[in-house]
Amino acid sequence: MIGFRIAALSLLSFFVAWPARADKEINCVVVMQYTPDLAGSEDQAKNEDLLKSADVVAAKLGDAVIEKVTSDRKLQKALDAFTSGKRCCKTITILSHGLGDGALLMPYDLPKSGTGAPIESGKENRLGGSVRKDRLG
Repeated sequence: MIGFRIAALSLLSFFVAWPARADKEINCVVVMQYTPDLAGSEDQAKNEDLLKSADVVAAKLGDAVIEKVTSDRKLQKALDAFTSGKRCCKTITILSHGLGDGALLMPYDLPKSGTGAPIESGKENRLGGSVRKDRLG
């Protein structure tokens, strides 16, 4: 079942905060936007719900920047935007749909694993969890 998941990824926070000359630390909020919208029932979050939740999270964190990930704008572009202007992320919060095994559902298909192993049909857009132990996307 697809669920609404908020995850703070300390590993990503380490890599985004890597530039040693960062002048300003910010709270980074990533929100996934799906095409078509993944909400299949009333109890599932819609794109609009994810955006509203991102606004609430950003307000509570203070000094937060929100970046969207879409089918055309990949996660790396959002992470790069956070570090522009000598900034770094002190936290990263991701709002997305996810699965019970911890996988995030990305709004785009991910590249094949580094091992070249075939991707199981229907699982091309899952990041992390038991399906994607060998890659970050």
